[in-house]
Amino acid sequence: MKTQQNRIHPFIRLDRNHIPIHPDVLLNKQEDYDYHIALLNYLYKQLDDGFKAKWLVTLHYQHPTEHAKPFKETNKLLGFGDRINFKTKRNIWYEDALYRYWDAKRKDDMQVEKDVKTLKNRILRYFYKVKRLDRHDKYDIPNIYFFNEMGKSKQKYHTHIVLPDTLCYNNQEEIYDVFNTTIRERLSSVSTWKNIDVSAINSMYDIFGYLNKETKSNFIAYDFMNSIPVTHH
Repeated sequence: MKTQQNRIHPFIRLDRNHIPIHPDVLLNKQEDYDYHIALLNYLYKQLDDGFKAKWLVTLHYQHPTEHAKPFKETNKLLGFGDRINFKTKRNIWYEDALYRYWDAKRKDDMQVEKDVKTLKNRILRYFYKVKRLDRHDKYDIPNIYFFNEMGKSKQKYHTHIVLPDTLCYNNQEEIYDVFNTTIRERLSSVSTWKNIDVSAINSMYDIFGYLNKETKSNFIAYDFMNSIPVTHH
């Protein structure tokens, strides 16, 4: 495993509240370090204040490449030298314009926040029986955390969600099934190719360290607009 010393530039001044960062994180600028460690301390404080992370959910968004299906125009022996083309649902010229539009949208942070808002409402309804976020007198609103990452390719967003125990389902198989049927069927933004992944969280601090790995001065994966953190009134 890579050591802490060779992941943070030696000229960076460590914060007095410095805590170990994820080994995949490389920080070469003071400003990047300051942003990263500030958010990491904020996330750790959420756990110290009582949040119990139970499930990690990962989903990918529908991309226009999913609208095209490859097919063989020829049928040569063993498939060698076959000519491949693509079928689309619409006229190819319209599909091209649609591709460029949604390819740009999948890189747009405002679009992903809009998609996550719809996703959050579905999660609250089907896992926690919450129909209105503004009715704290009627519902016990759970703490939920969203992280929108670009990944190594930096081509499109995907989203990680950290959930506490749900009210209705108690095991990974049930939660996976609800995400990939009930919720997925009600979200047009979700990929039709990739399943929504659900896994149990074994180390709450480690998972927040992992989800904070892309945070630097020019990018913050944590979704402040849609997350529901622990607050003190």
